[in-house]
Amino acid sequence: MLINNISTKIPQIVHTINNPNLPVGTLIEEIPTDVGRSYAGYKRGGIIEGAEKLRKEVMAAIVWMFGIRAFNELGTKICENILNIPMNIDYSNPKEGNDAIKDSVNFLVGKLKITDMDTSELAKYKDKFKGMDPETLIKKVKGAKQINSILAVILNCLAMGIALPKINQAITRRKLAKMKKEAELQKPQQNQQDIKFKGDIINKFVFNVENNNTFRLIATDIPMIAGRVGTSRNKYEGIENLVIDGGSIYFYNFCASHIQKLLRKYTQTPNIPPIIADIISNADEKTLSEMFENMAQKNDIKTLADITSNNEIIRQIFNKGTYGKSGKINRFVKSDDLKEISDNVVLFLNSIKTAQKPNQQLFKDGKINSDLIKEVTRKTNMKNAVFLASGLVMSILGLAVIIPKTAFWITKKLTGKNEFSGLMSVDDNSNS
Repeated sequence: MLINNISTKIPQIVHTINNPNLPVGTLIEEIPTDVGRSYAGYKRGGIIEGAEKLRKEVMAAIVWMFGIRAFNELGTKICENILNIPMNIDYSNPKEGNDAIKDSVNFLVGKLKITDMDTSELAKYKDKFKGMDPETLIKKVKGAKQINSILAVILNCLAMGIALPKINQAITRRKLAKMKKEAELQKPQQNQQDIKFKGDIINKFVFNVENNNTFRLIATDIPMIAGRVGTSRNKYEGIENLVIDGGSIYFYNFCASHIQKLLRKYTQTPNIPPIIADIISNADEKTLSEMFENMAQKNDIKTLADITSNNEIIRQIFNKGTYGKSGKINRFVKSDDLKEISDNVVLFLNSIKTAQKPNQQLFKDGKINSDLIKEVTRKTNMKNAVFLASGLVMSILGLAVIIPKTAFWITKKLTGKNEFSGLMSVDDNSNS
């Protein structure tokens, strides 16, 4: 009973963790990482280093995960309320998918009638832009989004690379001064004396800031690392910041997906999001029969429409696979993403076919064997959930243990001391 309850919740749990619009996956990695790094600092430099490390990680995590979105949202409010520009539209690249800006603007000005797409997210504008010149409004939207995204990244980088390190160091200095003063009060008096190219780059940059979560994080990481190294109190702290923050780029952004890819390849498990696998397994008998018949008869399957004529199933799959973007006029969806979803559905259907056994065929007495489909779905979902968990565990291990230990080991090798590098004198080491 417990296993069944867990298996039914896996699709939604995995969907939530993988959703690029939510910080759930990052938070799962971030919380133990902050604790692990702070504890490593405490073991080496006591409460002073442990407290500074904890402040550094927590403050940086908040700005890293939410800073660009917050600055972007502030700019969006200014553009909408003061400059009268509709901003609830994805920055789009027509060469790679739908032209969300053009279609949305034409709809808002009354030049485009929509019957087959969701326009609900533009309802708040009502008739505010009716009759306006669409080309002028398109230029305003693109220009506002470009400036807004670039400024959001710059402000976020300044906050993480310069402002936060300076604030954190100032807190440590005040704490040390307070501790010194308290110690002096307890000492005898006599001891007190001892203490287009350009246009293409902009378009790609703004597009990725709006649509690529990994790019948003890395765009902040690189200048943040430069800022932290530049504001380091000595060269050893600078080296530690470079090693820790540089190594974190891989473990935060790529490690989990690489582990999952390796495990799926080793076990020959299709990369099907559990929530989509469930949509397929719960389809009606007619739809499932059509899917497998088309799979057997057609040699060149490119889209979901080649697999099934059930438009509702197609809509659900694309909607979940794009985290709610597909089908909305103001949201951009890459054609490659839709193709990848279709390809993964094909791989999943093929895995069901290959799972047949002499006593458990896909078609039983002329009817689709729903028990086989549900069993393969359950096992596939469980595997993909385990692979996701394995990827997150490896990321956390790298972030919370391997990277800080490596950085501290380098400092010890360079200085001969196992001390808080931020308070270490450059001239006070065995190797200088």
